Amino acid sequence: MTKLWIAGAAVTALLGASSPANAVRKATAKEHGAVTRATVSKPARSTICTRVTLSTVSTRWAKVVLTNRRGCPQGNGQIAAHKSEGRWRMVFQGSGDTGGPCSDIPARIPRSVARDLRMCEVFA
Repeated sequence: MTKLWIAGAAVTALLGASSPANAVRKATAKEHGAVTRATVSKPARSTICTRVTLSTVSTRWAKVVLTNRRGCPQGNGQIAAHKSEGRWRMVFQGSGDTGGPCSDIPARIPRSVARDLRMCEVFA
């Protein structure tokens, strides 16, 4: 029984080490409000209409995606926002929730942040 447990633990450790971590985190209510005020029109600012995630690589970067729920503005884009000097600013607006190759993302967005926020395909 002990050997089986050790084998299971080893497999679990290997699988955990080989899969990329999704390190983004959901924005707090305060962060959500600040990011959406800087990036989307007033009807889309609610937590029902937008999903905001922050990178854990650098919490000065966020991604905004429209949820497309009924009564909300419709779209399939993604927006990158950067916080500098205490203010959020829109840096990039692209098509699709997860974009194409990372080479399509502007160079001013660090590749590690773009991958963390799933703004581009890691293996594309």
